[in-house]
Parts: sequence; structure tokens; C-alpha cells
Amino acid sequence: MKKLILLIIFSIQLAYGGRYGDAFIQTSLPAHASAMGNTAVTQLRGLSSVISNPAGLAQVQQSSLLLQYSDVFGLASQSSIGFQYAGMDKYQLGISWFNVNVSGISSRPDILDSLTFIERRNFLRQKGLDSWETFSNRDDAIYITLARSTTHNIKIGWAYDEFDIINPIGISVKILNKSVLEESGRGIGLDFGTKFIIPGKEIFYIRKLGDFVLGLNVENIYTTGIYWTTRHVDQVWMTFRGGIALHQPLEIIHSEVWLIWERKELINNESVRYGIDFRMADRVSIRLGRDFYNWNGGIGLRITLGGRDLIFDYAYQAHPLDNAHRMTFTIFPEKKR
Repeated sequence: MKKLILLIIFSIQLAYGGRYGDAFIQTSLPAHASAMGNTAVTQLRGLSSVISNPAGLAQVQQSSLLLQYSDVFGLASQSSIGFQYAGMDKYQLGISWFNVNVSGISSRPDILDSLTFIERRNFLRQKGLDSWETFSNRDDAIYITLARSTTHNIKIGWAYDEFDIINPIGISVKILNKSVLEESGRGIGLDFGTKFIIPGKEIFYIRKLGDFVLGLNVENIYTTGIYWTTRHVDQVWMTFRGGIALHQPLEIIHSEVWLIWERKELINNESVRYGIDFRMADRVSIRLGRDFYNWNGGIGLRITLGGRDLIFDYAYQAHPLDNAHRMTFTIFPEKKR
């Protein structure tokens, strides 16, 4: 029944000309973001930021590998794999693949208008509940991301009153492939993201105040067309995701905290999200956040083995359809210098 509901949702997406044509991609957000109410535009770095803000790729100057799997509300499976190449001097290159798959959907004939009530009853009794043919629904996206970080020196007017703003920027080319029943659709889109990391202690003259991070991501610049084998064309509309975060070090206890506010807009639909991430000694993170539906939570662990870092993130999502669990692994194959 749940899979039938999900299929209906996909069908509605097609009927409305692609208004939510790439909504499946949002189910591929990493566990780090999911645990914090799906906030992602400001605090994510490296490969985990590709979907929400490609600028975050420039904030990790080290090659890495990302692996992810999640159960999407008991309806579908989601998996991801990504690789970041850090050998391009000023630029960071990322290649990521995201997949959402719904299998075992029952293919049932339309008998509402063609049969009477008695005929429908007898037909269902004769057919049984487990003898229907099934099919799968599949969505794939490949992201090719290029990002770099620049620094702007800001002078207020006095020789000693100046500070630096770090400005990562990134762009992603995404190749989309969708299949529903026996039909398929393909398209190419473009996303752009940027961040401004501003030292709070320089702006407000508070000695131990942390950094403020402003993030902006534009998904589907102009629009993204999905061209189906039925000759139907979906237009995936441009989406804006913006947010602000305070990254506050807690030097006394060798920890840090992120406080995040984010807003996403699509046509006449908008949502506000909140999140908090408390990180102890850069090893253990405790996360909590709220999205449109409910409160979410999770943890993060950084382990060093043989001089190489392994990051494990877990998220628990409460949702009206069902609860969901998400796990993300990030591996840094190079030894720390």
C-alpha cells in the first residue's frame, strides 16, 4: 500500500509538468543534513554538500570517497557514491551518483469504471492478493561539481580595521535519468552555490564570537527539461535555498556548536528549517533539527585508523509516512600530514 502511495506521488509530479520533477534528489541528502531537519546550505562540506550547495566542496582540501544508504520511509531505497579529487591546485572536483529505487509495485488493472461492484468483488477474489505483476520505479542523477574558495579583504576605512571574508563558490552539472513503468526521461541541469564566512568577532567586536556563515544555492538555473520517451517534456523549476548559521567554538571544553536557520523556496511553496550540531573534540557530534514535518536527530563519529579519517553519520527521521534511517560514510584515503 505504501509503495502504491509513492507511485501516486510520482504520477502527480508528472501530471503537473515537472513542478517537483527532481524531488527525489532531496531524499539523497546526507545523514548529517537529515539529522538537522534537512538543513544543508551552510554547514555541509566536501562531498556531502554537492546536492545542497556545491560551494562546500571547496572547503575540503583532501581527496575523499562518500558512500550512503537509506530506507526512504519504508517505501524505497536510496544509495549514493561520490569521489572528490583534490589534485587540481585551486579547484576541487567531485563526481557523485545518486539513486532512488522503488521495487515490487503491483501493476493492477483499472476496474473501477469497467466492472460492477459484484464483478469487481468476484474478480479480486479470483485474482488473489499476491498474484499481480510488479514493476520498479528508478531515478538516477550524476553530479559533476567544480568548486574553489577565494578570500576577500574588507577594509572599513582605518588601517587597522580590516578583516577577511572567505567565499567558496561551486557549480554542478547534473545528468538526470528517470523511469516510470515502461517509459523513461532524461535531462541535464545546472546548480550554483556560494557561501560567505564572516568572522563575528571582527564585525561585533566580541573577542570569542565565532563565524557567521551565509549560504545560497540555486538549483535548476533557469529550468531543467526532462524529455520523456512519450514526447512529453517536464520543466523542473528553479529553486532557491538560503540560510545563515553561527559556527561557535567552545574552547574551554574543546568543542564547537552550529546553530542553523534555513529557508527553501519553490514556486509558491516555501519551508523553514532549523538545526543544531554539537561537536565534541571534533570526534563526536550530536545533532537535532526540525523540518516541515517533524523533529529529526542523529549522531556523527570521526575515527582515525592508520592516519586516515573515517566519518560515520547516522540520522533518524520522523515522518507521517513512516520513520526512516540514514547512514553516510566518508573515507579520506590519504594519510594526515
